[in-house]
Amino acid sequence: MKAFRLGRQLAIEMVNRGATTVIASPTEIRGRRAVDYIVSNSSCSTPKITWLPLDLASKDSLKKFFNNFCRQFTHLDILINNAGVMFWPYDVTSYGVEYHLGVNHIGPCYLTKLFLDMLKQSKSAKVIFISSGKYKSAQLPISMETPSPEEYNMYNQYATSKLANILYAMALDKQFESSKVPIKVFSVRPGFMRNTELGRRINRFVILLCFPFIWYYSITAKQASQTVLHCCLEDDIPSGKLYFNCLPDTHGELFSEKNMRNIARKTDEIIESVFSET
Repeated sequence: MKAFRLGRQLAIEMVNRGATTVIASPTEIRGRRAVDYIVSNSSCSTPKITWLPLDLASKDSLKKFFNNFCRQFTHLDILINNAGVMFWPYDVTSYGVEYHLGVNHIGPCYLTKLFLDMLKQSKSAKVIFISSGKYKSAQLPISMETPSPEEYNMYNQYATSKLANILYAMALDKQFESSKVPIKVFSVRPGFMRNTELGRRINRFVILLCFPFIWYYSITAKQASQTVLHCCLEDDIPSGKLYFNCLPDTHGELFSEKNMRNIARKTDEIIESVFSET
């Protein structure tokens, strides 16, 4: 998981439960600071926490992260895809995908595919995609093409990436169920959380202007972590769903079978195109 506000809180919660926890971030200084924060705020006397470098916008970094993980660990029970960039200026990843879609969706989906064999060895493996309520703003029909700079709409790109998380999680769960693969897949809306770094590219004056509203309506990292923990720790809840406030959430036509199949197909095609060895 990327170790910022929600990621740090989730790591603390898992470490407190005795789990060996691995966090990821692009730079070492941020990773080490996150580890120090988690250790100092954990109630566990011997916290098992490791940081590994990961830049989801980099093809090489994704592969190196997987290889580094496999060198240090032989087991994986829960994979939490907690990446998030929001309202990013026009940019593309090193593998040529629009930045929101690459970091928030394609990178995590590729990483999930890399870890499938390891996850299958677990008796109760789970994959969790952290989405956002902004998915409701995604424009239909859903496009995963990289737009031109002139056509670029950062708000729609973020919303599309978060809807793609949900639909791909649904598709993966159906695929695993039909092939009897013992992996449960969930997507989660953690809620409107304060003190995140998602809005780091938003004008500071705008943030100051909106601060009272943000503070009043937002929730803490601990509150936001509860639905994620619910999906991590509860064994008897239905998988393949979007969860919000620890309950399944729906939003009409956006979750249609057609949209699910479309996103799953396009995601797999992009992954095959940009990550396949030639």
